[in-house]
Amino acid sequence: MSIDKIKLHNNKLSDELYTFQYSVEFFIKYSNIDHNDIILCPFSLKWSAFVKILRQHGFNVIYTGDINFFNLDKTFIDENKITCIIDNPPFTIKDEVLKKSIELEVPFAYIMPIDVLGGVKRHKLFKRMILQVLIPNKRLKFITPKNKSLLNNPATFHSIFISNGLLKNNIILADINEYEDFL
Repeated sequence: MSIDKIKLHNNKLSDELYTFQYSVEFFIKYSNIDHNDIILCPFSLKWSAFVKILRQHGFNVIYTGDINFFNLDKTFIDENKITCIIDNPPFTIKDEVLKKSIELEVPFAYIMPIDVLGGVKRHKLFKRMILQVLIPNKRLKFITPKNKSLLNNPATFHSIFISNGLLKNNIILADINEYEDFL
């Protein structure tokens, strides 16, 4: 996600954490996405790990670039024949992202902090979806845009993949094999 997009949403640069390629590979291994799917990555740019790795695996990916995710509607989804949404959204707006994703009525999967599973408002949202969770045994690593300060260190929080219909099972506990990669 670009810095401008983050400012548009919440003015917090702390959300500017990029996904490593190994995290995307991990998700693909446990997902049920199909090569006929048209995947929307609404918080990614062309060089982002989700766009890059999904395309390397032969998936048709649309990334929105400068389009504001919260302005998307069912017409956009239908016109572009989008069958699912996959990405790493800003964590500070996770509730809004989940709500909007449910409204768009397509399966989705996002990297989110594990604490997303708690909360009264989120429980109400989860009741409107097929809640699935992919939980890696280790904390995911992320890259910061300026100094790549998290390049060799896991995040201080545990992240999971939360999904609405894109995983092979509803709860998956899996070992993740990390490797060093660059965007």
